[in-house]
Amino acid sequence: MIKAKNFVCPRCGGSVPNDQNKGDYPGALSRVTNHEICSQCGMEEAIRDFNKLAPIGLGDWYINKNRNK
Repeated sequence: MIKAKNFVCPRCGGSVPNDQNKGDYPGALSRVTNHEICSQCGMEEAIRDFNKLAPIGLGDWYINKNRNK
């Protein structure tokens, strides 16, 4: 698993595992790629998977949208 850099979720830009406990314990493992993500994104990916919805594409992840900023 690729750990979240500085406890920032690469999917949404929030705190890993969450805003109240930043860095206190590991986040979720993304179902899309081998990255640690925040708990909220992990739950959203699980719900999308359960409902047979397409995952949020990597191009729409915070880390990719903000790469050159």
